[in-house]
Amino acid sequence: MSQETRPESPRQERPTETTPPASTNPSTRMMEEVLSQRPNPPVTDLNGRECRNQPENGQFPVLRAGEKTSGCNFQSFDRTPEGSTMPPFNTGQLYEQAQRQTARIKVEEAGGGGGHGTGVAVARNENTCFIATANHVSGERGNQNIVSRGAEFENGKTYPASIEMRIPGKDMAILSVRTGADTNQVCHPAQIAANPFDRSDRSGGGQTMTAGFPEGTNTLHASPGRISRVGTYEALTGGAHPSPMAGERVNRPLIETRAQIHQGNSGGPTYNNRGEVIGLSSGVHPDERKARSSAQITPISRAEIGRILQRIPGAAPLP
Repeated sequence: MSQETRPESPRQERPTETTPPASTNPSTRMMEEVLSQRPNPPVTDLNGRECRNQPENGQFPVLRAGEKTSGCNFQSFDRTPEGSTMPPFNTGQLYEQAQRQTARIKVEEAGGGGGHGTGVAVARNENTCFIATANHVSGERGNQNIVSRGAEFENGKTYPASIEMRIPGKDMAILSVRTGADTNQVCHPAQIAANPFDRSDRSGGGQTMTAGFPEGTNTLHASPGRISRVGTYEALTGGAHPSPMAGERVNRPLIETRAQIHQGNSGGPTYNNRGEVIGLSSGVHPDERKARSSAQITPISRAEIGRILQRIPGAAPLP
């Protein structure tokens, strides 16, 4: 489900941040003006409550590695909290891109239970959007308690979804979402990185941004980060995986990033500094002292996703 059996970080309140300096970047100012005209709903915290402080133009909700937060911290589009200028293709631009490419995955069970996670669009046809997410978000194979699956997009609408394909070894699944006449409006497939492990200057030196819907919020949150290392779950954590899904290969390589994710982020995309998806959120470090600053990402590549889509009738080629 939504990472219920996966280790996650604790939540604590954090004081309201001060407003960062106004943007001086022309392209960023233009983006701020466009976003200010959108009828966006209020940002909600990790418990689903409306934040008392709301982002100003040019700000986005952020979860920074290592920080205790309620989910109501915001960051400028083109400046870090210290006031230094962000890279040309910065977290703010990635956040705006992620808003168009991600969906909040909802799973309902008989009796009123369920959970949620995050997914990213990877293909579409005239009436269907294909979403990549974590297999544990979509639910166990043959789980008869699941009565419905849906995907909520940036327009606020939820569309019915079904499991198109499972890749249990990698804790990955592809959902087909029946977006109908709204497909071109809501489904914007992401670019997938050719090499998800690339940490060269060409890809921003390992800089990343992870996007998702943590805990009880219905607002997309971003976590700026950086690739720390690559290894198996045991190599990264020092212990065996406590709750693998059926068929999951626990010795598969994972990317560890210095970023903050929570329950609900599962299946959400991690981008490199070129705006390409390098992987999907899988879990966090089991040690609570490290949980807020260590995210585990299932790597995906353009060639791999391309091969998967070729096995799905009607899925258009990657952009």
